[in-house]
Amino acid sequence: MELKNVKAVVTGGGSGMGRAAAEAIAAAGGKVCIVDFNEERCKEVAAGLGDAGYYELADVSDSARAEAIVKGAVEKFGYVNVVINCAGVGSGTRILPREGGVFPIDTFKRVIEINLYGTFNFTCQGALAMSTAPENEDGERGVIINTTSLAIESGQIGQAAYSASKGAVHSMTLPIARELARVGIRINTITPGLVATNMSGVEGLLRAERGEAPPPGSGPPPPRRPMEESPAAKDFIFPRRQGTTAEFASLAMEIIRNGHLNGGAYALDGAIRFSPKW
Repeated sequence: MELKNVKAVVTGGGSGMGRAAAEAIAAAGGKVCIVDFNEERCKEVAAGLGDAGYYELADVSDSARAEAIVKGAVEKFGYVNVVINCAGVGSGTRILPREGGVFPIDTFKRVIEINLYGTFNFTCQGALAMSTAPENEDGERGVIINTTSLAIESGQIGQAAYSASKGAVHSMTLPIARELARVGIRINTITPGLVATNMSGVEGLLRAERGEAPPPGSGPPPPRRPMEESPAAKDFIFPRRQGTTAEFASLAMEIIRNGHLNGGAYALDGAIRFSPKW
């Protein structure tokens, strides 16, 4: 696919890997609608995109909202031929928390809703929009890129919900590729290891949804230590550093450009494998 012809919807586009992908699309001459729940971040990213992009606020697990956003992008751009799903949340909750009890089922559900249902919502609506997009010389109409995690195969203690959600996204890639082949749509998955992002924890989102104040003493997060000084440093292979959002965007752009990449999951992890805990 010619990058200058890209008309994209990028979830999680207000920060991290989604932001980097959106900015790369705009820099290549494409157009992009970024989707995020944080309006402040969206405004900042959209301002940098200029005429190449705009934003929509959404809880990605809301299927009606996903439908409206993709339809709106088609109306604005003429068609949509790329969807990149980066929206996601983490959770560090144990099955048997140290404070007693068990893993709260509401936390598990919310991780699944955002990471899996949200990805599936925009995959479905994106596929519907792409099914009527213009074809290229190969008969290709579009490409979907989903984001998983190395946690699908080496999830750490506390990542049961996160690993489950990302494992499900990984598993649906090939069945969807086989189904959408008839309408000229590709789908691939990027599987990052450690990438420098500010992924939100679902626990904070749940408190906000319930209108609850942050727990006493939570305050702002502590300054991020250089990765080479963190407990994760011992697990690096090469290069001995975390990945960057620019490297994610670079791989996403190659998947868009290279029409023979379909039905695959591509590791972006420097060969790291997570320890049980850090």
